[in-house]
Amino acid sequence: MYIFAHRGLKLEQPENTLPAFQAAADSGFGIEVDVRLREDGELVCIHDRNGKEMLHAPRFEDVAEQVISKFNEGQKAAIHVKYDEQGEEQLQILLDIFSSYGLHKKAFLFDLTLENAVKVRSADPNIEIALSVGEENYSPTVYKWQQVRKKHSVFDAVWWDEWKIPGSVYNESFAKEIHDMGKSIYAISPELHRDHGHLHAEQGYKEDWKNFIAWGIEGVCTAYPREFVKAA
Repeated sequence: MYIFAHRGLKLEQPENTLPAFQAAADSGFGIEVDVRLREDGELVCIHDRNGKEMLHAPRFEDVAEQVISKFNEGQKAAIHVKYDEQGEEQLQILLDIFSSYGLHKKAFLFDLTLENAVKVRSADPNIEIALSVGEENYSPTVYKWQQVRKKHSVFDAVWWDEWKIPGSVYNESFAKEIHDMGKSIYAISPELHRDHGHLHAEQGYKEDWKNFIAWGIEGVCTAYPREFVKAA
């Protein structure tokens, strides 16, 4: 199972920094990383569009070259392309970096709109795409399963994104349906949806971890990768 350290391993290093990503890689984990386009045309790793922080954010190309391209088997990067960051320029930079650093087996894109998933698939069919699926359309890139299940040709995996209602998405029958379609599942651990009010954010997420393992899902994004390993 892939374990994606959310924005890197943050025990000693600030999140979304090159040292945090390197620390995750050195510990055997994959990474989850947010990308945004800076005014100077550089694609950088940062969660929020903050002017001062954007200036000091690491370039995604550096993270790709120094960390992701050097991943071993069992490590992978989940690249979060924010809804407002899916312009032609951003997508082309991602396509170029995937090609330049051979990331096709070591990374995937998630949170694309259906429209942009089609664009990426057309431009480079070897890039893995995970569509975000939740219990409601909480954002323009979070779909209900019935909205995307028949669009299976444009995605390879489901980014399982249960926001507020335990069991509404994370359940065995749903996992089986997705797997029966030949799609991988990468789940967001509930502690990452604390701000959205998920009832397992403080307690209960370890039970979800046990279920993820039992259901054979392919990856988990968590703020506690070391705890996950111990629990597994």
